[in-house]
Amino acid sequence: LTHGAATAVVLSGATTASNARTIATNVVAEIQDADANRVTTGSDSSQSVVMTSSGAVLSGTVSVNASSGLATFGNLTLTGTAGAKTLTATISSPSSISGTRAIQLAHGQATQLAIVTAASNAVNRSAFSIQPVISVRDVSGNPVSDFVGRVSVGVSSSGSNSATLSGTTFRDLSSSPTATFSGIGLGGTLGSYTLTYSATGLTDATQSISLAHGTATTLELIAPSTADNSRTISTSVVVRLKDVDGNLVTTGTPTVTLSISDATISGTSVRNLASGEISFPGLKFVGLTGSKTLSATITSPVALTTTTPVQLSFGDATKLVVTTQASGAVNRQLFTTQPAVTVQDVSGNPVTSFSGTINLSVSPPDAVLSGTTSRVLSGSAVAYFDDLALNGKIG
Repeated sequence: LTHGAATAVVLSGATTASNARTIATNVVAEIQDADANRVTTGSDSSQSVVMTSSGAVLSGTVSVNASSGLATFGNLTLTGTAGAKTLTATISSPSSISGTRAIQLAHGQATQLAIVTAASNAVNRSAFSIQPVISVRDVSGNPVSDFVGRVSVGVSSSGSNSATLSGTTFRDLSSSPTATFSGIGLGGTLGSYTLTYSATGLTDATQSISLAHGTATTLELIAPSTADNSRTISTSVVVRLKDVDGNLVTTGTPTVTLSISDATISGTSVRNLASGEISFPGLKFVGLTGSKTLSATITSPVALTTTTPVQLSFGDATKLVVTTQASGAVNRQLFTTQPAVTVQDVSGNPVTSFSGTINLSVSPPDAVLSGTTSRVLSGSAVAYFDDLALNGKIG
């Protein structure tokens, strides 16, 4: 009794495979007759057997000529997502006949990292509110459950801004595909950054993240270091609210109050921050000359005060003040104490840059003032008289 005509193709061999790796066990296709006898003779026993797959890409030698009814496939590779797949072997004689074999495709070799959960909500000097989760994957994106190694995260910027990562910036995996980070954050200057997740021998995964300002910690006060009494200062006072790294705290509209020691401020000295900054134009500092301290204060979101020194000089000449009274007036004799007159600004500061003539006169007209009754000042505040006398009726 010999075999009959070919009616079936029966597959044997491998039932499992690793993604993108040559199947470890050969797959054998046997051409059989209706009673499961192998067809060993005739043209049907040596015909071409073509292997295909469903659910994955099949590569390798997929067409093999049978010998005595057997076709051995020794270098097949399945590439795709893990799961149940089907191999199909087909012959064309005496008609198109196919046989199938189920095969379970598992992950392959680790080749890349993938972001499962991207880090987000980066606030300066705080941990991300959403921490990153990274997966070790094979070439088809299947998680590699037996991976052993370290997954690290680093930060970079394409601009002039810079920041550093805080917290534990690596995770050591042992037979696990998932690196779950916790407690990491960014600290530095505001801007856009790139987080790069890496592991030795694997393709990196990257994400973009924007760093926002942190909690307000300092006030910055910018003001001229010198000012003239009761004159509009040369440049506007500027106040900025910043976090610990000098980033503008742009949220909220806190009220800023300016004050100055031993003097007063003329102009609007209370304003609200807008986007972390406010300018105070047109201010005047009014008081006695000397070293002053200009202060800026907020009470919300935190109580903060900052100061800067200001040297206050005399302002515009506005008045004359007799700083030494004439006394000892005897008819037709010099005063025993000659008068002195000082040029002052609105606050009583001597105006030492004054240039002009100071004139003295007497009233009522019952007496006449003799001597030099005028003094010309040039870059001086005080007019000293030394030869004055009164002549006339006593009174």
